Amino acid sequence: MVTYPNTVVTWHPGEYQVVTWDVANTDKAPVNCQTVNIKLSINTGLDYNITLAAGVPNTGSACIQVPSNISNLARIRVEAAENIFFDISNANFRIQAPTIPAFSLCAAELSKQICLPLTYTVPVSTSAILGFDTLINLSVSGLPAGAVATFSQNPVMPGAESTLSIEFPDGTAEGSYNLVINGQAGAAAKTVTSTLTVVSNNYSSMALQQPADGAVAQPQAPILRWTGSTDANAYELQLGHQPFFCRQYPCADQLQFVGRYL
Repeated sequence: MVTYPNTVVTWHPGEYQVVTWDVANTDKAPVNCQTVNIKLSINTGLDYNITLAAGVPNTGSACIQVPSNISNLARIRVEAAENIFFDISNANFRIQAPTIPAFSLCAAELSKQICLPLTYTVPVSTSAILGFDTLINLSVSGLPAGAVATFSQNPVMPGAESTLSIEFPDGTAEGSYNLVINGQAGAAAKTVTSTLTVVSNNYSSMALQQPADGAVAQPQAPILRWTGSTDANAYELQLGHQPFFCRQYPCADQLQFVGRYL
């Protein structure tokens, strides 16, 4: 379900806008729609022959750049990229020529799950409207404690791109963080929010306990024990019958172990 734009609003050619929609579990089984297309109609939905974005992740939001199609009868359609379902905005909105110089910005990803440890990078694009040429100073707020953000270019000329890099320290708490990317150029200001869901990926605590390494004459119905990891959702148990253990699947000498595990 398209949630923005869904009322009478005004867009300007060249600026970035964030289209939003309710995913409604279509990204999960049995539908499994992973990507969507975003299309524009300028004749109140008679046709949608202007593609604003193709094959973007079905996460509920995507940044698009408004084309130079002036209309008071614009509508948005979000459609499954590899399926037949879609939704359109409920009301006509306007695309009108800008009247004052301005700038716009957007991040290439508006939502992302990342596994730590990791340095996260994302391009931040800017646009110049009506020849706007004041340098844009970039900053970001909403970072988890201890995280450090840098930009490859800062300030940046309108119309240019800068890459945001975020270094996360050890022990960063898992959870979702709404990072607000700020652009300031003189008195003009723009923001865009990118949501990062941070999960840890540290399995250093995992260790086999039973049977002991090198043990012989083990029962054919053993109880297997190991030190678990708080970052693991499930465990896969494998049994090899060679002196070395084959870690690359498939492996001809690898057997699936079926038994008890704790």
